[in-house]
Amino acid sequence: RLSTPVMETLSSRFPGYTVQDVSFTETPKYSAYEIVIEKGESKLEVTINKAGNLIGKENASDEND
Repeated sequence: RLSTPVMETLSSRFPGYTVQDVSFTETPKYSAYEIVIEKGESKLEVTINKAGNLIGKENASDEND
């Protein structure tokens, strides 16, 4: 389950997107959720820490489709 700050970041920065997949990752630099979100043909992978700070964003495409 995603924390409230993470959900608030998703809804404010990416309105209309739906969560498709969530994983939690820990690196020496950060601990954060990697979240695949989708809106129509647009699919993104965003990285957000527990405090709700957006760490990264990239296009996510299904190479195998």
